[in-house]
Amino acid sequence: MADVPVLIGAILLGPIPGFVLLVMVSVFQWLFLNPEGTWVGCVMHILASGMLVLPIGLVTRKWKSTKPMLISFAVGLLLMITATIPLNLFFTVRFYGAPFEAVKNMMLPVIIPFNAIKGGLNLILTFLVIFPIRKILHKNAGIL
Repeated sequence: MADVPVLIGAILLGPIPGFVLLVMVSVFQWLFLNPEGTWVGCVMHILASGMLVLPIGLVTRKWKSTKPMLISFAVGLLLMITATIPLNLFFTVRFYGAPFEAVKNMMLPVIIPFNAIKGGLNLILTFLVIFPIRKILHKNAGIL
């Protein structure tokens, strides 16, 4: 669920600050929460979640209503899911040593559903908290 604060940042601040937050969170997770992991997971997270963060940040920074936000969520989720296919075929095979056929055969039953569920849950949580957060920021700081 680390993408929820990143998505909130992208919605409130725009796509570039959202992407910078994504890079910071990904590197932090790798170095402090999974130090025995490799840089590969960090890079895959940045690239896959970047496909989610950038369109949402672009659309919601300009149009603040619900309909454009939901459309950007759907587009971002589809881009993220699509990006995970070549990312897994390249990185998982090349750096983790998994056989190409095994990774390819895991796409439909495992990898794509996992990323769809992960992305969908992040988007649902983001949607549930973004409007109260905007309201609080607007009321207390006169912004957003």
